[in-house]
Amino acid sequence: MATQVVSQEAQLYWLALHLVSGLGPASAVKLIRTLGTPRAIFHATVSELEGCGLRPAVAQSIVSGVAFEEASAEAEKAKAAGAEII
Repeated sequence: MATQVVSQEAQLYWLALHLVSGLGPASAVKLIRTLGTPRAIFHATVSELEGCGLRPAVAQSIVSGVAFEEASAEAEKAKAAGAEII
């Protein structure tokens, strides 16, 4: 089985997607299918996200960047502890 290497930036976007308050797995999968990547999700507008079926509060949460900041902080904590995000 081939192992795919994911960049640190891509890992942060995946982690941030997981940390978005109010975003469940089904909605996350729908966003990935529609927009392509977690990076694209975090670069979308509120209108685009709402057009994908998200509630306004969840769309605004994504656009605010708070989840991405949380993901960066978590990645730093993992690095300081000698852990690796997979």
